[in-house]
Amino acid sequence: ADALRLHNVHVIGGAHDLPTAENMVRNLNPDVIVVDIHHDHRDFLAFTKEHRALRPHLGLVYLFSCPDLRLYGIQEKDIPYGSQLVLRELVTDINVLKEAISRAREKADSGKEFEWFGSHSNSPHHAMVSM
Repeated sequence: ADALRLHNVHVIGGAHDLPTAENMVRNLNPDVIVVDIHHDHRDFLAFTKEHRALRPHLGLVYLFSCPDLRLYGIQEKDIPYGSQLVLRELVTDINVLKEAISRAREKADSGKEFEWFGSHSNSPHHAMVSM
């Protein structure tokens, strides 16, 4: 969050658990939600899908440590449309995350599938995804 703030991204808060995240989203009405996906992901995926249904323009960015979603037990249909997926190892270049956040808002209502960000360009990463 601090690195994003240094790059002129307005960060309204951070949450380490679902109840805090729900409270923040309900009260602060963010434009984009960034979720760091770990093994305990189902509640956060449901949470983001629910909020996207309520607000179709809500941008979603998910951070993953592995590009193979099958290792998380996630299928493509589990990821809301227009979401931006970023490999956690690439967040060392804050511009990758900043661009993903920017595109998440633009793509939120596109109705198109999610995009992987996996390089220092705006091109989506051609990573393995579930079938």
